[in-house]
Amino acid sequence: MIEFNNVSKYFGPNICALSNITLTINENEFVFLIGPSGAGKSTLINLILASFLPTQGNIKIDELIIT
Repeated sequence: MIEFNNVSKYFGPNICALSNITLTINENEFVFLIGPSGAGKSTLINLILASFLPTQGNIKIDELIIT
């Protein structure tokens, strides 16, 4: 399971990539991530991969919590 709880990601003081995202993806659930360029798709994936840490909120992947 992947859970985003009030996750925001900022790059510098003026660039908001994601703002206050709450999302749950259950085990065995298949999800599409679509949207226009600049919508935050890659940022969301990089947060799941822990390439980036969230500026605010936390991410839970199974039992691992990323803050």
